[in-house]
Amino acid sequence: MRSILMLLLLFLASNNSFSQNYAIPLGTDKYLTCDELETLIVKKCELKYGWDDYELKSSFLEKIKLYSRHTSNFALVKMKDNDSYYVYCNISNDNFELFRVFIETGHNSGKLFNEYISPNKCDCK
Repeated sequence: MRSILMLLLLFLASNNSFSQNYAIPLGTDKYLTCDELETLIVKKCELKYGWDDYELKSSFLEKIKLYSRHTSNFALVKMKDNDSYYVYCNISNDNFELFRVFIETGHNSGKLFNEYISPNKCDCK
């Protein structure tokens, strides 16, 4: 029982410790603005999936693009009330794939975004 608890704590600590770290997968050691980070993601990462307004059927989501590089996943999200993209970093592989599968099977995109993408907002300004 004690070893299971220790493994769980280790998993949670490692998951949270690296949730905002984009330096290693993107090859930079400096703090980036969100615009710089967005540009770097588009330039260095592979676009895996994307959805537009008509596919998302959301009152607040206009566009979502999911990117991947090595073992790191990113999302660029455009809201309907803003012209710029919000940047989300180090989305787990499980959340990345669950979001994709649920979106493609018609689940509520707003709820899925809040559950699988939103907690991973990048540390940028």
